[in-house]
Amino acid sequence: VLALFLLVVACALADDRYTTKYDNIDIDTILKSDRLLKNYVNCLLEKGSCTPDGKELKEFEYYL
Repeated sequence: VLALFLLVVACALADDRYTTKYDNIDIDTILKSDRLLKNYVNCLLEKGSCTPDGKELKEFEYYL
């Protein structure tokens, strides 16, 4: 019973951390566009300027 309770609490906490902020990003469009893909890669490699989305993506690289 205690394990089930802890599982429910963990699931409830995980729901609070999920964001829908990136649900509308079309990764296929980015990957198919040489220009967009190059801009994101250059941003990540610090060889070019970053868009606001690129800056956020750059923050995620530390978690990978």
